[in-house]
Amino acid sequence: MSDFRRYYWDSSVFCSFLSEEEGRFQIVQDLLDEAHAGRIEIITSSFSLVEVLNLKGNEKITEAQEVQLTTFFEYPFIKIVNATRDVCEFARNYVWRHGMAPKDAVHMASAEFAAKVAPIHSIFSWDSDFVNLNGKTGMKIQISHPFMHQGLLRLEDSTEAESGSPEPGEPSISN
Repeated sequence: MSDFRRYYWDSSVFCSFLSEEEGRFQIVQDLLDEAHAGRIEIITSSFSLVEVLNLKGNEKITEAQEVQLTTFFEYPFIKIVNATRDVCEFARNYVWRHGMAPKDAVHMASAEFAAKVAPIHSIFSWDSDFVNLNGKTGMKIQISHPFMHQGLLRLEDSTEAESGSPEPGEPSISN
């Protein structure tokens, strides 16, 4: 599996998927499809488990949605870096030295800790303030908006195309 990739996601990536943000949802869905197929591993901070509760334009999540979120983060291709004391103390240095927002600093420190275990190919975020730090912190991992390493070729079966039945979009979450 030479094309296997490990990406760190901050919570904005999950939020864009969960709130189905236009222009972002499909990119994240494609990445999740690749992860489900075993070609991508997603790394995130345990902090994301809380941050996703603050979805743009949505009211407080329901109890059923809370269960869906819990299940979503249990996918085996999503690996959680615990926001331990060491991670948070390391994050504090990003705040002091680079003026990072505390939440971004926790994600940066979590990515750096995860990269000690296995290489991370990129840190994904929709947060422009975070992305603008690319190359400015001494971190050797690229920080960028989410993207597909290689575009997906979607071939439709002629019987499916004629019937108009949609492809399953696994994994997915409904409101």
